[in-house]
Amino acid sequence: MPVHLEILYGDGRTEQRMVPVEAFTISDSFTVSIDGAGIESITIDPNEILPDIARQNNTWRLRD
Repeated sequence: MPVHLEILYGDGRTEQRMVPVEAFTISDSFTVSIDGAGIESITIDPNEILPDIARQNNTWRLRD
């Protein structure tokens, strides 16, 4: 399955990105390029579609 990302910026904007399923068949890692200016947080699977027993580690926050 593809993985969805939600990027939250300090000015309140959000951006949705998708890591295609093909990324996981090519390599063990995949890099998503994001303009880091003003990023407050990035959340993997923000709509909680994928099965996950540890959702508390799905969000990276600038000021954790």
